[in-house]
Order: sequence, then structure tokens, then C-alpha cells
Amino acid sequence: MARMQAIAEKLPKVQGLILGDHGYKKFCINDAVKKINDFYKDTGVEPPTRKTIETWFYKEKFPDWAIAVLNKS
Repeated sequence: MARMQAIAEKLPKVQGLILGDHGYKKFCINDAVKKINDFYKDTGVEPPTRKTIETWFYKEKFPDWAIAVLNKS
């Protein structure tokens, strides 16, 4: 939970949702997908799928590069 919390704290807050709520996770996943896709845009490399990013959230196993991208954005 600590890694997910560190990532979630970097993402915009949603009024009425708190870390751990299904809706908050969904919002964070949507935001992460957008930011990672933006990072990959114009690189010629295929970004990770939405399903992959969802798995990172639910299993709390984010790769270090993804954490760096989210922290930078």
C-alpha cells in the first residue's frame, strides 16, 4: 500500500474520494494511463496497456520508470 499511496498522493485529489476507495483507484488509474500515454506519445514505442497499468495498481507493483514518469508529470 505504501508505494500506491506515494503514487496516489502525486495524482490530483478527487473531492469525496479517499485512498482505498474503488472510485479513487479508478480515477488514479485513468490519470496514470493518460500521463503514461502522453509520455510515450511521439516516441514510436507502444505504451503499456490499460490492463497492465491496472495490474500495477491492484498488485501494487509499479516499475520504477512508471513511478518516475508519474512523479515528473
